[in-house]
Amino acid sequence: MRLLFSYLLIGVTLAQGFMAHSALHQGFTGLYAQALVGAALTAVLAATLPFRQLPWTLFQGSVLIAGYLWLVTSILLVGRGDVEAGTVATGSLVMATSAFMWLPPRVAILLAATGYAALWLPVLGKPNVPALLAIGVVTSQLWYLSAHGRSVQKERIQNELLSQMAFTDPLTGLLNRRSAVEQLKQLTLNPQNRTGGVALVLFDIDHFKGINDRMGHHRGDEVLVAVAGCLSEGEEQVPLAARWGGEEFLVVCADSSSSGAISTAERILARVRQMTLPDFPPVTMSGGLVTLNEAVAIEELLTLADMRMYLAKARGRDQLVSRASE
Repeated sequence: MRLLFSYLLIGVTLAQGFMAHSALHQGFTGLYAQALVGAALTAVLAATLPFRQLPWTLFQGSVLIAGYLWLVTSILLVGRGDVEAGTVATGSLVMATSAFMWLPPRVAILLAATGYAALWLPVLGKPNVPALLAIGVVTSQLWYLSAHGRSVQKERIQNELLSQMAFTDPLTGLLNRRSAVEQLKQLTLNPQNRTGGVALVLFDIDHFKGINDRMGHHRGDEVLVAVAGCLSEGEEQVPLAARWGGEEFLVVCADSSSSGAISTAERILARVRQMTLPDFPPVTMSGGLVTLNEAVAIEELLTLADMRMYLAKARGRDQLVSRASE
């Protein structure tokens, strides 16, 4: 978007440079000064916009201010004979369009109405009533299209938020249980995932109830968010990470072999073990790993992973249990 506007500004700069050259030769000193200043301003905007030195809102404000200053000076230049009234009418529509695109509705309506009212000024000569009425209709249509576009965009954003809420956990930002089950179904349908290198792991934070009881649920939430960040921050192949419920997390580890999947899960446990939280004792997790070739149904895989997770807790916590270590 920035690059596109930069190219448009370059085109405007060249056009204004040509206009300044033509105005100078024809003796239109006012138009020459206007075009020269406009070319310099658009050249600066075109140069800075692609490299993000110029914030987008500042760019919009600069364009609108420059545009309406051009409109005012053009009205004054009509009286000198440097600019034709039709140019002002076209400029009014262009600025109304920009205002409706970038400004709050009330401000945009005020500016568009002011620009339209200026077209009736005596300095522009005898008003062409049919043409001015047509411009008024077009300006009203621009307002309607802008309002409709804002409404559609607002509805789309709301739908995206609702969709996100339906499939993600609001605290950790991970997938929720419902979404994880759907993705597990897709993973198990692929025969290539049944070769032994793809595994699902159920993790449970050790002594989490004690954390909530001693330090409060808000500190417990901090632990959940921190652990969620550890699940997929490494370079491992983790195609799925979800909050399964409470202090439980589900992770799918993908590797070329079952030993590789086990190593991925072990590295996740190590990251959790090494993380530091202010005024917190070390946090650990227990995990149960099952490769997708150990059972056919998802329910069987989850039951087996759950059994191994509790076996890890029974063996002293802070460890992973898989078929190889049962």
